[in-house]
Amino acid sequence: MPKKPEFFDWGDTCSDPYIFSYDDEDAKKSLIERIKRGQKWNLSQADLSGADLSGADLSKVDLSEANLSWADLSNANLSEANLSWADLSNANLSDANLSRVNLSRVSLYMTNMNKVNLCMNNLSEFNLSGFNLREANLSEANLSGTDLSKANLSEADLSKANLSEANLSNADLSEANLKEANLKEANLKEANLSGAKLSRAKLSRANLSGAKLSRAKLSRAKLSRAKQHLAYLSGDHLSWNDLSNADLSNADLNGANLNKADLSGANLKEAKLSGAYLREANLREANLSEANLSEANLSKANLSEANLSNADLSNANLSEANLSNADLSNADLSNANLSEANLSEANLSNANLSNADLSNADLSNADLSGANLKKAKLSEANLSNADLSGFNLSQANLSGANLCGANLKKANLSEANLSKANLSETDLSELSETDLSWVNLSGANLSKANLSKTDLRNANLSKTDLSETRLNWADLRKANLSEADLRGANLSKTDLREADLSNADLTEADLTKADLKGANLENATVTQARFGSNKGIDEALKTALLEKDAIFGIDEALETALLKKRCNL
Repeated sequence: MPKKPEFFDWGDTCSDPYIFSYDDEDAKKSLIERIKRGQKWNLSQADLSGADLSGADLSKVDLSEANLSWADLSNANLSEANLSWADLSNANLSDANLSRVNLSRVSLYMTNMNKVNLCMNNLSEFNLSGFNLREANLSEANLSGTDLSKANLSEADLSKANLSEANLSNADLSEANLKEANLKEANLKEANLSGAKLSRAKLSRANLSGAKLSRAKLSRAKLSRAKQHLAYLSGDHLSWNDLSNADLSNADLNGANLNKADLSGANLKEAKLSGAYLREANLREANLSEANLSEANLSKANLSEANLSNADLSNANLSEANLSNADLSNADLSNANLSEANLSEANLSNANLSNADLSNADLSNADLSGANLKKAKLSEANLSNADLSGFNLSQANLSGANLCGANLKKANLSEANLSKANLSETDLSELSETDLSWVNLSGANLSKANLSKTDLRNANLSKTDLSETRLNWADLRKANLSEADLRGANLSKTDLREADLSNADLTEADLTKADLKGANLENATVTQARFGSNKGIDEALKTALLEKDAIFGIDEALETALLKKRCNL
């Protein structure tokens, strides 16, 4: 069993313990030497101002009301000592051990607490503003309501510390350990938290406006309803975090790891999220207006009903993301990957979708008015009932897309690929001034579509379903209509010069006054097809067509003669 330490009364060293000072040089020096040799003293009310007590063992010593101003206590062991009402102003406590010390009413004005050990201490409501606590150990300390504004806490250990309602504004917490710390309602305005470890920290309702959190690690930290206006969080690790309803407006989250984070209802207006990782993140109803999300990874993220108006999403990965009912008006989605994304009923008005990959995306009932879809990849996309009137779809890939009931009035489809697209009941009217030359509509379903007055020169319409389609006044010069289904189609006054209609089915089609000069009608089915006043049809061709049950409403005499001939046969 170790011997219990014997305590001495410091008053034994002089006649009056209450006026011990530098005038008693010998007595003071003797006392300090004894303390350093390990003797335990009752030092309550002792005057040790300016004393060199570096490395001294003062554990469990009563230093209440002692004067330790300007004292050197570096590397001293003061664990479990009583420092209540003591004066430690301007003292040097660097590397000192003050764990479990009674610090009630202690004076710490201008005290150097660099690397000090204050773990598990009660420092609640203390004024530590501007203090140097660099590399200090404050783990499990009670700092609730403490003023640490402008304090240097860089590399300090604050793990599991209670900092609720503490004032840490403008404090330096760079590289600090705040794991599992309680920072509820703490004021961290403009604090430097770069590189800080905040995993599992509680930051709900904390004020992080203007805070710098670059490289900070906040995995599983709770920041619900935290205010982070203008926070700088570049490179943060925020994966799996609860950031629901957090105010991150103007926050710098460039390159931040927010995979699977809950940001539902969060305010990220004008936030910087360039290159951020938001895979499978929950951003439902979040405000991302004017945010920079360029090159961000948002694959499989939930952005339903989110506000992304005027946001920069260029080159972003939004594959399989849920953007239903989202506001993407005026957003920049150029070169973005939106393959298999859900954009149903989304507002994409005036959005820039040039070169965007929308293959297999659901754009049903989306508002695309004024959007730029030039060179966009829309293969297999669902654009049913979409309003694409006036759109720039030049060079867009719409192969296999569902455009059933879509409005393509005045759209620019020049060089677009619509092969195997479903354009049934689609309104393609008012395209008379649009360049649709070389458009690929092979195999597309254009049944009952309105293509009157459209410019389809050199278009590929081979094997296209154009049954009952309105093509009157359309320009189909040199168009490929081979094997097209034109049953019941309206081709009156259509320009079909040098068009390829070989093997096309023109049953009951109306070709009156169509220009067929140089057109190829080889093996075309013309049963009950109506011709009349056509250019490019000589008598031989006319006769051949009539023999195939075509109708020429202008030359009734010839039609009657041919009818009689067939009857005689």
